[in-house]
Amino acid sequence: GRLAVADLGCGHLRMFDRVLGPGWEVVGTDGDRLEPQRTAADADGDDGDDGGDGGLLDDPAASHLSYSAYETNPDMLAECASRLRRLGFLPHTDDDDSDDDDDVQSFRAVLARGDRLLDVDVSLFLRDFSRHGDAPPAAADVVVGCCLADLFPPDVLVSAVLRAFAPAAPALLLYLPITFCGTTAADPPAPARGRVPSDAAAFRTYGEALADAGHHPGTHGLARAAVAQGGRR
Repeated sequence: GRLAVADLGCGHLRMFDRVLGPGWEVVGTDGDRLEPQRTAADADGDDGDDGGDGGLLDDPAASHLSYSAYETNPDMLAECASRLRRLGFLPHTDDDDSDDDDDVQSFRAVLARGDRLLDVDVSLFLRDFSRHGDAPPAAADVVVGCCLADLFPPDVLVSAVLRAFAPAAPALLLYLPITFCGTTAADPPAPARGRVPSDAAAFRTYGEALADAGHHPGTHGLARAAVAQGGRR
């Protein structure tokens, strides 16, 4: 089946790696199988170990990934396009594509892991995900956003996500990792030395500074906002 993922504030497409999981190779485009090219991890110079997380594509029924990545920084989005090309993705344009704006770039590739093939299309949007104008609602089964939820009041973020994606989906899974709660710790621990505070004190101060600056660290408010608007934890 088809899995549609929307990445809010995609940065360098690190959530794309998490969604895929390890072990995939680009083997072709538009259904033409080629000799295996580099893996996503190889192209960025790491070993592909993501801590054992198999990604969302472990479901053998998934045969097509549609990935919509939103970013308002044009330089960062240009880096995303370059990275996809390094991975072996090729630019692609659909004849019936309703998104003919200059702020959308589309790429496509066929990936393989063992005996499985996966069609992947990636759309890079130079826009705020919540501002679609007259465009139809974006399709998404899963909405991800790394290091993002801190920046918005919880009710505002949940409302914006629902407006942008809920009209085109019967259900949404919202995944917002690395929401700073002031519980980060150094490994190994770093005790206070002289004028240098301990890691616990430094991170606690950082969390307090974020809250004072208008950020929204913590997950409880986000969970309450999601439940209040019809979601489940």
